[in-house]
Amino acid sequence: MVEGRSKAAFKTWLADRDDAFRDAVEVVAMDGRAGVRAVR
Repeated sequence: MVEGRSKAAFKTWLADRDDAFRDAVEVVAMDGRAGVRAVR
């Protein structure tokens, strides 16, 4: 889980991981609720 549930929070969190971790990532799934709130 990434605190903040935003694209920016995730990008910051991922940037803090090492290259081996990032290279191993194949799929990212995020909670869409923030996007739904933004549309309403």
